[in-house]
Amino acid sequence: MHTLKDDEPKKLSILISRDLHARAKRYALLQDITLTKLVIELLEVHLNASESVLPDSKAS
Repeated sequence: MHTLKDDEPKKLSILISRDLHARAKRYALLQDITLTKLVIELLEVHLNASESVLPDSKAS
């Protein structure tokens, strides 16, 4: 799993509904992790699962 220490950090700004934000914050709190860590972990899980079905390409 990648962490911010592996690469130079990049900031990601997204717009989500108030409800989704509240649910995500609540879940992160219950898991004793930050919202940032939750988003990173979920992105990694999704992208790792998608690697087998997506064409091989270099991300920029």
